Amino acid sequence: MKQDKAGVYVDAKKLRRCLHAAQFCMTKADRIIYSTPALIACGDIIGYFQLAYDIPEQREYYIHMFIKSFAVLRADIEEMFELEIIRPSSTTAIVMNDKEKESVNGRQLLLRIIELLARIDEGINKWRLSLKVGTRPAESQPAAPKE
Repeated sequence: MKQDKAGVYVDAKKLRRCLHAAQFCMTKADRIIYSTPALIACGDIIGYFQLAYDIPEQREYYIHMFIKSFAVLRADIEEMFELEIIRPSSTTAIVMNDKEKESVNGRQLLLRIIELLARIDEGINKWRLSLKVGTRPAESQPAAPKE
């Protein structure tokens, strides 16, 4: 499977890394209350995307499930932002960005999370449209077999 080239999958993995790093910008109680459920929802998105890609006969069901999981994740992250759970202090965290390590502060992490949420939302909209049309988005279609 070429899931590493599928935008939603890649962005969900990056978001999960950011959420892991964001834990260092939270209190212990906030990590338990807010971070853990967000990480679980993000993992569900990745898992359901994988299943939607791998099991064509149940694709519609799994697409709906990862859309549902994304809605939960977005609501959790919005609440974290509203309550200022991720503190934009001088505390730095290490984020794995592809093959490089990068030090970021809480404010940079907040911006990256917002960017990734927007990109995932856009990718999910493509999948949602694919349900109406009956095809998968171009970004996740496998390469044509070599002749």
